[in-house]
Amino acid sequence: MDCDDDDAEWKYLGCFKDRNFSAISPIRLQSSFRDIIEKCQNYTTDQGWTVFGIEKIFIDHFCVSSQEAVTTYDQFGESVDCKYGRGATDAMSVYQLACPEGGVNYSYVIAIPVCILILVVLIGVVSVQWEFCAVKREPLDDLNTGNVRTHNRTSSL
Repeated sequence: MDCDDDDAEWKYLGCFKDRNFSAISPIRLQSSFRDIIEKCQNYTTDQGWTVFGIEKIFIDHFCVSSQEAVTTYDQFGESVDCKYGRGATDAMSVYQLACPEGGVNYSYVIAIPVCILILVVLIGVVSVQWEFCAVKREPLDDLNTGNVRTHNRTSSL
């Protein structure tokens, strides 16, 4: 892995066929439906491995993992039998520890507010410069007195 171990996360790779726990071996942890994934993640991480599978036989769920699992989990092909991310008979739901994709790029977290600040300053400068460049015109009415001013125009033909 290229990322820090603290940044790595478990990703579901899919459902794959297995035959009598032969695609991934040797570890077999048995646990309940609720906590089998968490227990298998913890065990696999503690061993320094990066792939595990969950299989179901009757009502029991089993964790299978090994150092070689990363290269052997898909040797029998994909399956559509897995249920709820916890495998099935002769099918395993496979997970892999991997670097996160598209995580937060903290350089943008700093850069965006700085760009907004620069934009606000530039808008302020432009508007100040605009006031100096604008032609001042006198209003046609005097709003304070209600008098209307007129401009005399001469036209020549």
